[in-house]
Amino acid sequence: MKYFLTALFIFSLFFSKAQTLSNFLKKNAVQVVDPAILSDSIYKLLSPYQIIMVGEMHGSNEPAQLVSGIANMFALYGDSVQVGLEIPSSQMAKFILSRTDSSIYLSDFFKKPVFESGRESFAWAKIISSLKNKANVQIFFFDTNEGEGKTYERDSFMYLNLKKQFLIHPSWKMVTISGNFHNMTSPQEKLGEKTMGSYLKNDAYLNLSSKICSINHIYHKGVCRANFGKGLELRQLESPLSEYDTTLSFDKYLILGTSKSKYPYKGIYYTRDISAANMVKGNTDFAVIRTQLEAIRDRDQKTRVKGDSTQFMAYIDSCNLAQVEVLITKYGWPGKSLLGAIANNTVFLVIQHADLVTQEKYLPLLKRSVDEGESRSSDLALLQDRVLMRQGKKQIYGSQLVFNKSTGAQEFYPIEDEKNVNLRRKSVGLISMEEYAKYFGIDYKLPID
Repeated sequence: MKYFLTALFIFSLFFSKAQTLSNFLKKNAVQVVDPAILSDSIYKLLSPYQIIMVGEMHGSNEPAQLVSGIANMFALYGDSVQVGLEIPSSQMAKFILSRTDSSIYLSDFFKKPVFESGRESFAWAKIISSLKNKANVQIFFFDTNEGEGKTYERDSFMYLNLKKQFLIHPSWKMVTISGNFHNMTSPQEKLGEKTMGSYLKNDAYLNLSSKICSINHIYHKGVCRANFGKGLELRQLESPLSEYDTTLSFDKYLILGTSKSKYPYKGIYYTRDISAANMVKGNTDFAVIRTQLEAIRDRDQKTRVKGDSTQFMAYIDSCNLAQVEVLITKYGWPGKSLLGAIANNTVFLVIQHADLVTQEKYLPLLKRSVDEGESRSSDLALLQDRVLMRQGKKQIYGSQLVFNKSTGAQEFYPIEDEKNVNLRRKSVGLISMEEYAKYFGIDYKLPID
């Protein structure tokens, strides 16, 4: 959970006494407009450090968004990045084995957590989902597994897990997320124990004391969904207004302390508001989602079989799309192992009947799902063809037909390398062009060289 430091205590330790906090903020704070797309100024601020440790109040959204943003930023600049989450690796066994979107939500940590702290959220699941297939990024988990904390206290185990991972890729950047308390790089006397951050900073072998940037998340007010000792609860949080809140107009900013700072963190991530993260457990009734997708599939097919008007069909398609996009936002492209083959195919149908911009947006997600064995290659082939046709390019698999006004009949839209189209169709599980053409009353013959 969050370790509370009074504003006055922060003021006295974070910067030189020769200047006011207000002036220090004006001079050194770097605005975060969108944590998903961080600026060059943020890169300049964080690039000197090799380990970036982001703290959070569990059950909130903002720090998780920052972690994804930092990892993406480093990767964009060509750095390789290890991203660690305060999760026991044993509880992510399903994901570690298959590394699919579906396996994230089916893993014990999210689906049936042993202890609910607020970490088991969509915010944390999205870190894994958004980064797991990104070039130069590797996900790992460093919390203690069951039974490991009996001989040594938990923070020492987490430190050892971080050290082990660091030594695997000592030249990579490392970005972690955990509770604010664990990130402190200097233990507080009244706490009577060391922290993961202090162990790491004082490791003589690693010699990383000047290369660790530990970030404390502070905020003015908002809501979190966390465990304060009586199970998960939604709690309103608010701190008295301070110069952190009133000096700048920024809603979010990063600021690092001076080299002489005695503050137990290197920096602060300030967000004016904090929002409650939704937990995966209790919000993932897959039977209900499958039923919802069955209804969507029924609507999608009925309007086409009945020959409804173009306007009514567009209305039905837009309603279906709105529901499906909510699912994709939550789970990525819902795979077969998550919802079953029929529901998975229904998601494809809805995107196949959407506009070009939507299709271009989700095509990479479907491709990734196919690569993971979670969706059908034939679905991807059909969507690729439709996108290419709408872009004015030749299709690849010959799935798309157009109406020829001159002949008054349907014909196949132009096909790239048409003489080999059947080989490509077979590779993705589609029937031959000759068989396919019969469904449309077309006598098709492959071109002869």
